[in-house]
Amino acid sequence: MDPPKPPTQTFRAGCKKCGFTGHLTFQCRNYLRADAAGGVVLDVESTSSESEVDEVLKAAIEAKQAELEAAAAKAAKKASKKKKKKHHGQ
Repeated sequence: MDPPKPPTQTFRAGCKKCGFTGHLTFQCRNYLRADAAGGVVLDVESTSSESEVDEVLKAAIEAKQAELEAAAAKAAKKASKKKKKKHHGQ
């Protein structure tokens, strides 16, 4: 009789990005942290290597920061118009 063959697929009990159990790779948030200004900063200490996914995340974070800056500029412009309109009528 032949000995049983080892399984061809390996079972991973945790995340392959950070190595912790309790979540899968697509659910991993251990590489992100918040800064004091409320933005999101990549925590490169917990990642093992740069990958295509990291580049996509960086691009998404940069796009979100640009969107937030544009929204802040729009709000400031709207507030200045409102202030001018308020004082213009007096």
